[in-house]
Amino acid sequence: MAEVSLTAMPGCQTCMLDIGVTRDFHDQGGHADVDPLDVSPVTMGPRGEKTITAQTTVAIRTVRLLDAAGNTVRTYPAQPARAATAMLVLGAGGWRIENFLYSTGSS
Repeated sequence: MAEVSLTAMPGCQTCMLDIGVTRDFHDQGGHADVDPLDVSPVTMGPRGEKTITAQTTVAIRTVRLLDAAGNTVRTYPAQPARAATAMLVLGAGGWRIENFLYSTGSS
């Protein structure tokens, strides 16, 4: 499993909770049957001195979580595509996502 802790924003409890749940499930031999995200090509907005926006469309596929034996533990339904905009900020460690905004309806 890739090390994903550095993708969490400093002090973000929700980020660390998600990372912990994912890591625990993986440590038990669990995995998803497909990549859950269907992401369109990303288009970049004009770059500022230390910021840039990125636009894409994201849909969530139907995902089955499988245990180590391949049995379905849980199924999550597909979700319609939504337009998404990310604001990236350049810091000492490189580009990081500052916020991510999704449209309220399907794209």
